[in-house]
Parts: sequence; structure tokens; C-alpha cells
Amino acid sequence: SGGDPFMASASTFMHYAWYHYALVRTGNTWKMYINGALEATGTYSGAFNQALGGMRVGASGPWDGAQAYSKGNVSNLRIVKGTAVYTSAFTPPTEPLTAISGTSLLINGTDASIIDASQSSALTLVGNTKSSTTQIKYGNSSMYFDGTGDYLNCGTMPTLSADFTIEFWYY
Repeated sequence: SGGDPFMASASTFMHYAWYHYALVRTGNTWKMYINGALEATGTYSGAFNQALGGMRVGASGPWDGAQAYSKGNVSNLRIVKGTAVYTSAFTPPTEPLTAISGTSLLINGTDASIIDASQSSALTLVGNTKSSTTQIKYGNSSMYFDGTGDYLNCGTMPTLSADFTIEFWYY
């Protein structure tokens, strides 16, 4: 919102498979990678706008005029402030993500709970968001969203006005 670049993939994705997503900002250039391949780019000089509801995982809005919810599992979610972790095509991580310099959020499902391993965020589970051991990428669990009002509210994260990376696995 507020000018953040809208990026969409033209690719087709199979159901019931894990995909690695990364949104990376370097200067005013934003890039979206899926499974390490560049899918889209955008340009925007302002900060990543979290003013309306904070950072959410599994739901959009209310900035879009409606609520849109994801159905699926999320694993190994990491937000890194100050670093564009990926600047060109890459091989997706083959092990659980770890905290690196600038990590503002790290949820990797290593204890069958939804816990910020970076200890930087006050997480709130909304709806019946839960930890699931049915679909696991790494660790012992993933976050499960059933698509009907579930999301994880990360609260207001540090302002992302310079280089950053948001990455996760989605099933």
C-alpha cells in the first residue's frame, strides 16, 4: 500500500508442494524470488508500509479494503533488516534458516510451537492458527492457516526503509 510495488508471478505452482519465497529490497529495487528464481521486480523508494495492522503472515488487509486469507503451511519464516540476503538467482536453503545479523523475526518450527527465535516480536495467533506436524519442511512443525480468518500478527516490526529480506517456505 502507499506505493509499495505490487509484484506477481506468472508461473503456475502445484498444490501439495513446498516453495521457497523471498522478497528482497536493495536500494529502491524490490525483487521476488520463488525457489531461487527471479519472478518479478519493482521499484519503490518509500518504506515497507506496516501502519495498518502491523506485519501479518497468512492474511492481507485491512489496507486492501477486504481480508484475504491464505490456506496452507508456512515454515522457516525470517525477516532480515539491513541486508539483501539474495541479489541474484540462488539455490534455496537446504537446512533450517538461522538468525543472521539484522534478523528481526525467525520462526522455524523446531519445537512444535510458533515462537520467534529472534525474540524480537510479540506474536499473536488469530483465528485458529496453529502449529502443525502434518506438513513439515524443517524442524518438527510448520504454521497452519485454514484460509478462514487465520493469521499470525507479528505486531509492528522495525521500519523496513532500506535493504531487507523476507523469506519463508510455503506449502
